[in-house]
Amino acid sequence: SIVSQFQAGGANEAVKPPQALLRAQQVVTARGYAAAALRNGIPERLCNLFPSDDPLLACLNSDPCLMPFQKHLLDGEGELALVEQSWAAGDSAAHHGLDMRTYLHGPTADLESGNRLTAAVRFGEGAAIGSGHWLSAHGGAISTALDEATAELVKITHAPLATTAEISYKLTRPVDLNVSHRIECEVTEVRGEGLKIVVKGELFNPDDILCATCTATLANLQMLRK
Repeated sequence: SIVSQFQAGGANEAVKPPQALLRAQQVVTARGYAAAALRNGIPERLCNLFPSDDPLLACLNSDPCLMPFQKHLLDGEGELALVEQSWAAGDSAAHHGLDMRTYLHGPTADLESGNRLTAAVRFGEGAAIGSGHWLSAHGGAISTALDEATAELVKITHAPLATTAEISYKLTRPVDLNVSHRIECEVTEVRGEGLKIVVKGELFNPDDILCATCTATLANLQMLRK
């Protein structure tokens, strides 16, 4: 369906963003993002890599201090809308081997360093180094999960139009397929009055052993466009 939409629109045809979207990009706030994302939570997945009795998901869902949410983006009407299909979130991500559920630690802080996010992530066969060879998750899939988690933390607490400007990874252990892992992210520094936000991300296996880390610097696009 994505290919047919692309072909129907014309490969070389330039499409201008709607005016409502351009206006919304100027005024959208992190608190507005949080209100929409936390209200919608995490919808049921048609494609689900987690078993129904997964202990990690059960633990996160039962924690009253954790608030579930999923990626949102501004749509053509200038409204924050749930993203159900993307490379790193929703059914399409789970279909190609990456199923991640994100939870904000509450109550939210006052847009300073120390904001935290916890995520559960599971890598399926589609995320393998070589599908059908019982190998561990591809480094690109691991880095995608960490990139997505750090970005969502910044968007819901600091800058809803944040984009990753710089990120470095360190993979210390293999990440097994079809096993639930935990990601912990924390904002460690805010620079330039909110222009840049630094986040640390860590991925742990079920035995609480660190498998991968990242340090990401995200830029606030709203400030860059002024």
